[in-house]
Amino acid sequence: MSLLLAYVQQLGDELLPISVQTDLKNSPTYQVLYENLLYCLFVFLGPLLVLIVLNACLIQVYTYNRSSEP
Repeated sequence: MSLLLAYVQQLGDELLPISVQTDLKNSPTYQVLYENLLYCLFVFLGPLLVLIVLNACLIQVYTYNRSSEP
């Protein structure tokens, strides 16, 4: 129970989490790499992956419909 109390601050009847600053969190190199990695992941790779999947499905349906025509 004492470990839990180290990470939780009691404010009246509410329990609030306490943010603990670590050396990794304070590292500027980590911040630049982390922010750039997440930016690339969500802004570029996410939409690109969605487009690739949708195009693959569209091509599959198109080729199936074209081959089933008399």
